[in-house]
Amino acid sequence: MKKKNHIQHSIGKIVSKKRVTGEDLKRLEYFVDTFQDDPKVEELLQHNWRQATRDNKGVSFNRISVDLNPVTKHRPFMDFIQQLSAAVIALAIFLGGWQLMNQWSQGEDVMMAQQYVAITEVQQPIHQVVLTSGGKCYNLSPEALTLVAEGVSVVGTDKELRLNKEDLAKVQTRVQEWNTLSVPNGQDYYVELSDGTKVWINAGSKLTFPNFFENGKRQVKLEGEAYFVVASDVSNPFFIETMQSQVRVTGTQFNVCGYANEAVSHVTLVEGKVDVTIDDKAHHLKPGQQLVQNHHGGIVNIQEVDVNLYTSWKNGIYEFKDITLKEMTLRLNRWYDVEFIFSNDHAAQQRFSGMVKKEYDIEYFLKVVEKTTNVQFTKFDSKIVVTEI
Repeated sequence: MKKKNHIQHSIGKIVSKKRVTGEDLKRLEYFVDTFQDDPKVEELLQHNWRQATRDNKGVSFNRISVDLNPVTKHRPFMDFIQQLSAAVIALAIFLGGWQLMNQWSQGEDVMMAQQYVAITEVQQPIHQVVLTSGGKCYNLSPEALTLVAEGVSVVGTDKELRLNKEDLAKVQTRVQEWNTLSVPNGQDYYVELSDGTKVWINAGSKLTFPNFFENGKRQVKLEGEAYFVVASDVSNPFFIETMQSQVRVTGTQFNVCGYANEAVSHVTLVEGKVDVTIDDKAHHLKPGQQLVQNHHGGIVNIQEVDVNLYTSWKNGIYEFKDITLKEMTLRLNRWYDVEFIFSNDHAAQQRFSGMVKKEYDIEYFLKVVEKTTNVQFTKFDSKIVVTEI
């Protein structure tokens, strides 16, 4: 009875459009893995779906199928699920982990997925992160690189870099030295600055920072996207200079995104307080808010958002909600180091919602998009042509 309550609870949450926790998905996965031919279980599922859909009459449903990877021993269960025209659960296997794929359109929730074969090989583009320090360039590799200057040690690998200023007080004459981390397409990177501030740098981005911060002001420069967890210090504000704005904080968590080839940049606040200065005008953000700046029209808006959509990349997941394929491919361009070419503007304006782990091959994600939109992808080396079908 306890297991049945868990299943009923999970189904109800999915249909009622509530965010489903990882624990909910694990229970559903375990249920499918341990399911045997049992008429009582099928009766329970039928009852749960009928009850859930009656309670959510405003939701529009499409027929879906579920990939169980593999499903031979669960065939009766699969046949049952596929026959439910009111189904709303859209689950895609990510090599043993469940993810939700949602398709929103014109204010209606249309959740849809098709059965497809999961690609089982992970293919990571091989690029190197470059550290420029003291006029020299260093290609960071799995083997640790250690630099010591002005009482600050810099230790970096191909995955992370940390600054340690424990011996800084022993140096009588201190000279601030600036460093730049260049993160290529196909990678992200973690940095811990000398004050303890943590920075996750996204693909195709650059972060410029000093070996230590002078008293009174902590400042870095960013080109691209990064997630910051700033060490609290009210007397020494932290500033992020971008091409479009200046972000001022004293201790908080937030995401900054401003790529040179994108028409829009944004600052998304997770917790704390942030001031964003644009053209000498300060804009104040509260947790859960996002500042959006249009570079062409100079328009600045502050809106309430689901911060997970703009921060999940640092945890290895790209999550999209009702965005155009053109917007989505700007992200995929950098992570997979490819170029998307649209056959026409109508194809570029089709909308998509869903999520995918960044570690998997791009062909895997393209299969998902093809099943939930009216486009197909044709790959030629590093170029992908998008056409309508």
